Amino acid sequence: FFPGFTLVELMVVIAIIGLLTAAGTMIVTQVRSRARDAKRTANIDQLMKALDLYNNQTGAYPVAAAPLCIVGNDSVSTALKNANLIADDFKDPIFTDSNQCYRYTSDASGTTFALRYFLESAAVGTPGYHTVP
Repeated sequence: FFPGFTLVELMVVIAIIGLLTAAGTMIVTQVRSRARDAKRTANIDQLMKALDLYNNQTGAYPVAAAPLCIVGNDSVSTALKNANLIADDFKDPIFTDSNQCYRYTSDASGTTFALRYFLESAAVGTPGYHTVP
């Protein structure tokens, strides 16, 4: 005769393990989301610095007739690469649609521009804007 666990005790242990697993998965997901948001913020900061350097070299920002996604083969990325201001493609870590990519717009003369990006940890997209007086 071996003393054992009752069915109720086993079910309680399994339920506790399930709750701990669910909590751990949720925490890992949040950490990954925050890491991607940090990558987005760093990318936008680097793009803004490269755009300012481009303006210093050429006297204007790249002109985009309509909002465009910065994905590496667009006109803004090409202009920055040709000026040797960036070497890497700045793409969003997971967002690929045109509503949540890094969106660039400028006025017709290239005196101002705006960059917009979205964070996963925020319910609403956080825009990043830069204008030149």
